[in-house]
Amino acid sequence: MTGPYSDAFENFTHSKRELARIDRILKLLREEWYKDPDMRLGQLVSNLAASAGWTGDDVFYVEDDLIEEELKARRRLDDQIRALELGDKIAKQVEDGTLGEDV
Repeated sequence: MTGPYSDAFENFTHSKRELARIDRILKLLREEWYKDPDMRLGQLVSNLAASAGWTGDDVFYVEDDLIEEELKARRRLDDQIRALELGDKIAKQVEDGTLGEDV
């Protein structure tokens, strides 16, 4: 498009933000939501904000990359918890002499 409004049209048709972020964040949100599927979306977002320390209108102004990082941090924490639980299970099996019996 050319003419006096070409710059405005260009800005309207092209996002200034990275479009791929949407799929990345939705994937992370999906993983988080599946942990408690009875939760409503508003509850999920509210809980995420609270755990990140965002209050009041903070969520409205938080950039997507910070939300993505918070979701990734929650995933890493879950991975660490699962690893600890697995370690406890293995330690118990070693202690009981049953390691490898439940294969």
